[in-house]
Formats: sequence, C-alpha cells, structure tokens
Amino acid sequence: MHRTQQAIDRGLVHRAMHLTLLALSAVLAGLVTAIFAARAGDFTFYGATAAGAAAAVVVFTLGIKALEYLLRG
Repeated sequence: MHRTQQAIDRGLVHRAMHLTLLALSAVLAGLVTAIFAARAGDFTFYGATAAGAAAAVVVFTLGIKALEYLLRG
C-alpha cells in the first residue's frame, strides 16, 4: 500500500502527550498555590504570584525527573 506520508512514531506522540499534561498540571498547581497563598497566607499579589510561579517550576521539574525515570527505555 502506497502512502504519501510516513507513519508517525507513536513513541514521540506518547512522550509529547505526557509532557503536555505535565506542563498543564504544573500550571494548575501554581495557580492553586498562588490562590492559597493570597487567601490563607495573606500574601500580597506579587508575593502570591512568586509563590505560585515557584510551585509551578518545582512541580514541572520533579515531573520531568519522574517521567525520565518512568519512560526510560
């Protein structure tokens, strides 16, 4: 059977999907942390933003390390 395009490597799509979900969950964790810091921690807007950004970076970094370990092939 003739094809005009090569088949997509499913391994790359699988990894890209994991990375996208990890990035979205890191952003969500940062948002929740910022809201919690603003409400419960009585932080200023800039302090809560910094706490949320730091939480997003930490979640993303730890998630990348976990994905490297789990998807090592």
